[in-house]
Amino acid sequence: MSRGETSAAVLDCMNAGLATIVNANGSMNDLCDDSVLKIQDDFTQEELINALENLYVNPNKRNDIGENAKSNINIQHSPKKCARQYFETIERFYSTIVDENTKLLPSIVRNEIDNSDLLLLADCISKNHPYNGEKVIFVDVSS
Repeated sequence: MSRGETSAAVLDCMNAGLATIVNANGSMNDLCDDSVLKIQDDFTQEELINALENLYVNPNKRNDIGENAKSNINIQHSPKKCARQYFETIERFYSTIVDENTKLLPSIVRNEIDNSDLLLLADCISKNHPYNGEKVIFVDVSS
C-alpha cells in the first residue's frame, strides 16, 4: 500500500540530525521509534498538527530524536556499511556462479550435444564467460 515515496529524503533529514515526522507506511514503519516521530499511516490533520506542535514546544525531545536519528544512520545506513554489504552480496553471488562454471563442461559432455549445436553453445558460453586475458589453448583429444 506504499504510495511510491522514497526513504532517501527521510534518511537525509535523519543524517542531518533533524527531528523528522513520518507516517507509519511502508519502509517508514521500519524506522526505529526513537529516531523519528511516527504518526499513523492514515493520519488526520489534527494528528500531524499535534506532532508538529509537540516537537515545537519540546526542544529536548526534538534534540533527542535528531541525535538518535543521526546515530542510527551512522550505524545502520552509513555509506561504508552499505558499500560493504553490496560488495559481500556481489561476491557471494559471483562465487556461486564460479562454482557452477566448474560443473558446466562435464554437464555438456554428459548430455551428448549434437555437433550442429556445438558452435551455438560455444558462442553462448563465450558471451556469458568473458575472456579474462589468460592465454589458453584448447586441444580436441576426442579422437
